[in-house]
Amino acid sequence: MPLSLSFSLSLKEMFLLLQVALAAGLISHVEGLLNSGISSLETHNGNKGPNTPEDASWMLSTLFKLTSTLVMIPCTLPKGPSLTAQKLLSVVEYQTWLTPTVKVKMLCAVISLLATLSQKELPYISCNPEIIGNDKLFIGDDSYQMHLASTSVFFAHKLIQTLETSSSATGRLVLDACNCLEMFFQRGEELSSMCSRMMKMARHRL
Repeated sequence: MPLSLSFSLSLKEMFLLLQVALAAGLISHVEGLLNSGISSLETHNGNKGPNTPEDASWMLSTLFKLTSTLVMIPCTLPKGPSLTAQKLLSVVEYQTWLTPTVKVKMLCAVISLLATLSQKELPYISCNPEIIGNDKLFIGDDSYQMHLASTSVFFAHKLIQTLETSSSATGRLVLDACNCLEMFFQRGEELSSMCSRMMKMARHRL
């Protein structure tokens, strides 16, 4: 039985309200709506009965919407994005019925969000000129970049751990995850070590 229609509709309404609040510059309302949406995803159990592939696709699509929206929302603290990322992780870990493929895609979406926020100039911003993006709010703030970097590494290891603990994760999926890290991490010893670990895993599963 699929996720309840009322739950799906309530989140669609949340996204609509969020867009309106963001355009109007009502940041406190935006933060409240986002926290409410993430909490709903974390604690929702769906209807009685098995979850379907459509449910997993819906969860993935919703997380993509959340991460793309979070790019535009300014934080009050340098560690704000890291705290939000931890909340998104709880969504992935709480929904134990999700397949390894969906979990990997969700984790990669969060890694992509963190990498985007670390750029000197954000790729897109709110249409409201009064809303200042994190790239301007934390310009020159080393602690902001340090939080993003450490959280990204944490998620990278979570990604690898998810693959290692799932016997159904294919070699192709491992390679896709490795490509994700190569896309969003700077070249260096740490990336080389993680990718080497994943390549060995992929060879045993191809």
